[in-house]
This record gives sequence, C-alpha cells and structure tokens, in this order.
Amino acid sequence: MAEEEVPASGEMVARLRRLGRVLALISLVFGGLFVLLARRSAALGDTGQVASALFWVGAILQFALAFVLLWRGRRG
Repeated sequence: MAEEEVPASGEMVARLRRLGRVLALISLVFGGLFVLLARRSAALGDTGQVASALFWVGAILQFALAFVLLWRGRRG
C-alpha cells in the first residue's frame, strides 16, 4: 500500500494564508466592479436608484470581506 504524504501543519497554514490573500484580492476587484456599476446605474436617473443602492451595498460588503481576510492574515 502506498502511503500518501500529508503536508505539515506549517505548510498547510502557509497555503491557507496564500488562499486568503488571493480571495482578498478577488474581493477587492469585485468591490471595484460594484462601484463602477453603481456609478453607471446612478447615471440612468430614477430607474437606476435602486440598482445603484444595491451595487453600493455589494461594494461595501466586498471591501469589508477583503479587509477581514487581509486583517486576519496579518494576525496569524
């Protein structure tokens, strides 16, 4: 029977930190896209107000997620 190699706990932590940084960067990109969409839909006038508000809420949530991921990564 072949034994599978299990990564050491330090190696696993390093992988998870890298994954967290990648997710934080993706979250920042999506937050920026939400801001762009909010500004575009706000330019539509009255019909775009609800969409604009939803995009702004999405942008705030995405930036908050990125902040939490980056902050938790620094704390270790």
